[in-house]
Amino acid sequence: MLTYSSPEKKPLPKSPEKPWLLLLLAFIWLWAGIIGRDLWGSEESHLYAYINSILETQNWLLPSIYEVPYLSNSPLYLWLGSISKFLFTSIGIPEYLSVRLLTLILMSASLLILGTAARNFLGRRYGRVAALIIIGCVGIILFGHNISQLPLLFFSLSLYSYALSQYKANKIFRTGLLIALSWMIAFYTQNLPPVLLLILISVCLTLHPGWRNRQYYLVLLVSIFIFLPLAALWPSALYVVYPFYFDTWLDLYSLGIYGGFAVPKFSLPTWYYFKNIIWYTFPAWPLAIWAIVKLKKNSYKNPIYFFFLLWSILGFLFLLFQSDPENNQLVLIIPPLAFLAASQIDTLKRGFSAFLNWLGIATFGLLALFIWGEYIAINFNLSSSLYERSAYFNPLYEPHVSILAMLVALIFTPIWLYAVNRKRIECRQAVTNWATGVTFIWLLMMSLFLSWLDTSKSARPLVAELEGIIPETTLSELNNLQVCANSDHLETLINWNEYSQYKIQSSINNPLSICQYHMLLGSGQEFTTKYPEVKNAWYAKRERKKNNVFILWNK
Repeated sequence: MLTYSSPEKKPLPKSPEKPWLLLLLAFIWLWAGIIGRDLWGSEESHLYAYINSILETQNWLLPSIYEVPYLSNSPLYLWLGSISKFLFTSIGIPEYLSVRLLTLILMSASLLILGTAARNFLGRRYGRVAALIIIGCVGIILFGHNISQLPLLFFSLSLYSYALSQYKANKIFRTGLLIALSWMIAFYTQNLPPVLLLILISVCLTLHPGWRNRQYYLVLLVSIFIFLPLAALWPSALYVVYPFYFDTWLDLYSLGIYGGFAVPKFSLPTWYYFKNIIWYTFPAWPLAIWAIVKLKKNSYKNPIYFFFLLWSILGFLFLLFQSDPENNQLVLIIPPLAFLAASQIDTLKRGFSAFLNWLGIATFGLLALFIWGEYIAINFNLSSSLYERSAYFNPLYEPHVSILAMLVALIFTPIWLYAVNRKRIECRQAVTNWATGVTFIWLLMMSLFLSWLDTSKSARPLVAELEGIIPETTLSELNNLQVCANSDHLETLINWNEYSQYKIQSSINNPLSICQYHMLLGSGQEFTTKYPEVKNAWYAKRERKKNNVFILWNK
């Protein structure tokens, strides 16, 4: 007997995708770049120094280094970093890796939670697509592998998405608690702006009839009543114990990227984010535009798509008025773009799928050839012009061949070639291939060129270079404390004392004249302008980084 099943009740066809392949891809993406390198950039160095300060001084409320308190944000990330370092170093894991493992845990949890939220919003098999789209976004690679507060912010956005995706199925208190926790983490990570954005999104959802119901109103009330006391914990403690620093935080830092209440930082919109969103959130943004075109009026009639659109629009408007824009702030709109992009992935025309796949093959293939060619030419000295160009950009790198790095790259290269050369590439496979390509290039860079990047981005080689330039008698006097060296520049103190055995003292709140020798990490031109009388100085610098020069001089 023939029977009819409505389209809604028809079972979905068996997926050709393998969940374990997504897990393997995510595993490789998460671990590549975490192991075997120094601290890169000022953010990693500063956060790591404050984490060490907490473990050494046990001052959890207001961590300080060289009498400079940490006030730009709450110390929540520093607390988690300190716990991570204490736990993992106790079982023999290297110090830098022990803190970066916190980033790995946060990014892993975020991908899992966002995938679950996408499944709740859109249905089965859409969670893995959303996760792949996020992995394919080039912009999140660096902060997703560094010691940074952004993974914690990303986790709060993921938790917020999950809470709203489950609000009808869960109990009111549980949903309200999850939303309040997401707001609290956002507030403790970047102060007021991100939490105000999330609260504004939550309130504006009531403009849609699909969100105007008793259950959602109760969820909002519970969220607010739980969030307010949680958010007041650290500011209240700071106000009681350190009232002066509380006023400083309120006046200068409480508005996060927009400054503070005493000195707000707002500016007219620029083209900065319009340009950077193109590469930072690719391929999420073109797929999201396709979804809006495909959905048409349903994109704002459907409560779920209304939520995605509202978050994307308000989030982007929130970014436009920053006086000091940073492309990493675009992380605020990656979740809704990924949800929108995943929602209509199966309706994507084969021509666009083929184009996305071709673009991935061309882009990542050429990049892979370039990376392999540069690595072989530089380390086997096959091309004098390429070697000279490499030395120009990074003169501190010493060519050497790493068998392990080459083995890792050689194993993954044919895997990528196999993935992109499958026949009849459909929309989901095109997105998978793009995410695989991003992971492939990142793995090549973090295997073949990790040493080159480490000597370029870490301060250790500069410290070693300057130690080799300074006369041995001077170094001996510093080591035996016969003379002292000091600096009134926080970044100089952090980087030099992290890598050098010859420690320098802080003169941030004292005159430089206390010591005979002084040090600065900055611009050589600035130094000669500020101290024209100095005749005897030692420099360690990179030709391509004029503002990254270690200078030691005596009065």
